[in-house]
Amino acid sequence: MYEIKKLIVCLDLSSLDETLIRFASFIAEANKTKKVYFTTIIRHLNIPKEVLNEFPNLIEKMIDERKQQMREQVERHFSAPSAISYIVKDGQLSKKILKLAHEKSADMILVGRKTTLPGTGVISQRLARRASCSLLIIPEGSQPKMDRILVPSDFSDYSRDAMEEAIMIAARYGDSAHITCQNVFTVPSGYHFTGKSYQEFSEIMRMHAEINFKKFIKKNRYERDTGHSCVHEG
Repeated sequence: MYEIKKLIVCLDLSSLDETLIRFASFIAEANKTKKVYFTTIIRHLNIPKEVLNEFPNLIEKMIDERKQQMREQVERHFSAPSAISYIVKDGQLSKKILKLAHEKSADMILVGRKTTLPGTGVISQRLARRASCSLLIIPEGSQPKMDRILVPSDFSDYSRDAMEEAIMIAARYGDSAHITCQNVFTVPSGYHFTGKSYQEFSEIMRMHAEINFKKFIKKNRYERDTGHSCVHEG
């Protein structure tokens, strides 16, 4: 069972932060998360040495201000009994988050995806490719609930692990959550050698996918209902 004991929540002091903090509280409550790190990154804080010599406490005060801004938001929207830390870093966002996740041995990174607010979404793509722990991307305006879980599956042992994780998540976040197992098949390029049309061979592939899905469910003795397999052509 994959446990989320250490959670990193990436804030940027925008209105998206409230959604992320509420989700973090939701996740931490369900998983009994021990430690939550709320972090924000100040991008490329390049201040001339002459300015720093004149104002030696400038960076320290900026960091303290960011921490206080995070703390005020978290105190309003986070209610889980987890221990909390506030971390402010300077530099490239994705690199700093990945390094922090490694240093803290994080189990999950929580980031937002903006739809109307300014932002490109590049950071979440980089984290998805490089993070060594789980990454949960929360769309702007989402509500902290999990009613539907999609599990792509090729009926392998890895798919079994994914399905068991989904069942565990459904049990923790509410037994009414509906799990859908999805299998994607491809009609082979040489299908015409069988004398069948593309549509006919597609139906043969679909039939076998349905059979394998039923075997997969029966073999692993999943007791709760899962959604019927959604089978698509490649």
